[in-house]
Amino acid sequence: MSLSINTNSVQMTALRSLSMASEFSKAAEARLASGKNIVDAYTDGAAFAVSIRIDTNVKAINAVNERLNATKDSLYRTVEGVSVMSSLTAEVRRTLVKLADTSLVGVERENYEVRYKRTAAEILDHYNGLMKDGTSLVSDGDFYNKIYTAPNKIVANVDGRQTTIGDYDTTGGSMTLAGFGDPNGTAGVRGKEDLAQAWRQVFLDTGQDLVLDSSGFPSERQAIPTPDAARAAAMIDDSGSSPYRLSQFEDSLSTVMNGLYKDIRSVDNHISFNSDIASASEGGLGAIQDADMTKESARFQAFKVRQEMARQGLAMVQQSNRAVLSLLV
Repeated sequence: MSLSINTNSVQMTALRSLSMASEFSKAAEARLASGKNIVDAYTDGAAFAVSIRIDTNVKAINAVNERLNATKDSLYRTVEGVSVMSSLTAEVRRTLVKLADTSLVGVERENYEVRYKRTAAEILDHYNGLMKDGTSLVSDGDFYNKIYTAPNKIVANVDGRQTTIGDYDTTGGSMTLAGFGDPNGTAGVRGKEDLAQAWRQVFLDTGQDLVLDSSGFPSERQAIPTPDAARAAAMIDDSGSSPYRLSQFEDSLSTVMNGLYKDIRSVDNHISFNSDIASASEGGLGAIQDADMTKESARFQAFKVRQEMARQGLAMVQQSNRAVLSLLV
């Protein structure tokens, strides 16, 4: 029969030492495993609550930036589509220069006329592609999206504040049909220029409307007239008074592109600002939570040694107790 720890102070001290060493060792091991100095609320309730709040805020900022990046991706897709339309318009201008030459006749002229009509139709095809593309920010209410039919708001920070895109110009540059009056005037509900209507103004005869169906404005259904030399010359005369001036469509493309890049810069600024806040918050969170891994490793080894020494000490006390008891038997 061994002595009780209630009557054996040496054994009680050895047990207490072993218990403390085990507790310290477990705490150090938890800090090493998590990399955090404050593992839970039991370690430091106030600091743990602050760290949770900061960590939640950082995650919310990352969520906001995720949506902003998705918007930026859509803006870039739209920019690419408008850029292709701009390149095709430049090709139309080059072809019109050829067609304005009265000496261009016969098969050679016919080839350039075919090129003109195909390029003009391809511009409209890309417009339709943007209108139907669910990943771009261009749309009309008759199709899938409604962005840019009116200013749209996107979340900008963790407080739910929003920034507006698509309101870059109150007089022109819209890519929607809503309330269209005429490409260069202020008539209509919105009084905004529209790429499709500007295309109609330039490439179709006066009074001729675009043919619309569920797929948009199919280029194969549009009656694109072949310009003679006089009309071709008038189309490339930017200072002239022809209703078919190509510069009208080029100006609409330029206004739209300028607005898109304005929106991209705005979104980029919000992403950058949010990222700076997140980085600063993570720095503060690290100062509160992060454990010094080198020190924690050294502490863990020391506690393990202390735990082993306490275990050996307890074994020696128990052995001495048995030796004393054997003398009394």
